[in-house]
Amino acid sequence: LHFFHKDGEEIKAGEAFFEIEGAPQAVLGVERTVLNLVGRMSSVATVTQRMVRSVKKINPAVLVTPTRKTLWGWLDKRASALGGGGTHRLNLADAILIKDNHLALVGRNVQKALRSFFPLVGSPRFIEIEVWNKEEALESCIEFQKLQQEGLCQIPCFIMLDNATLQEADKIIRVIEEKNLRKVAGIEVSGGIHEKNIEDYAKTGADIISLGSLTHSVKMLDISLEFTYPSGEDGRGKQSARLPSQH
Repeated sequence: LHFFHKDGEEIKAGEAFFEIEGAPQAVLGVERTVLNLVGRMSSVATVTQRMVRSVKKINPAVLVTPTRKTLWGWLDKRASALGGGGTHRLNLADAILIKDNHLALVGRNVQKALRSFFPLVGSPRFIEIEVWNKEEALESCIEFQKLQQEGLCQIPCFIMLDNATLQEADKIIRVIEEKNLRKVAGIEVSGGIHEKNIEDYAKTGADIISLGSLTHSVKMLDISLEFTYPSGEDGRGKQSARLPSQH
């Protein structure tokens, strides 16, 4: 097996990017699985790179990342990272994320929900809470600030504005800035974001833009495996994988 490119490098339409030598029966036995995997990961990386380049022109600091709506374990996350994006949580234990259902279990009491995790157990990378509106966003920022001042929270804090419209997200972020709470917690926007409106969300000043569409709606790249010349006397031959020339 020989690769002509490293992970993350760009390839051109019609170009072979890896070559494998072996018995045709063995190669054909894994052909479809390998091409499906490579095609999907290449597509995730390509779409991520396109979106990252788009938003970086507006806000160089913004992080584009997929959600946990992924397949094949961490492979989608790896593909996103190769495209210049983030990974967000790699698993449920990687960070604390208080989602809508969790908040509902405590009567949408932001203070109670956040305080229940302190003092921290384990080594979560960050803590984040999903909020519905401006009031919950401000309440979360104030509680994060108190936890930080008390020395209980020393990990990055984030607020997720999930399914907020562009106008709602912009207004909430402006209010947080006016209250001098912007440095207390980072802001993530998520839900309903796609390639056509991601630049508008980048203009809000959000720190993270997460999209489930990066992984659950990508169109797999059309990659084919072709025998490049007849097998020799030992029954072995070379096959190469390439992007069709029409792409």
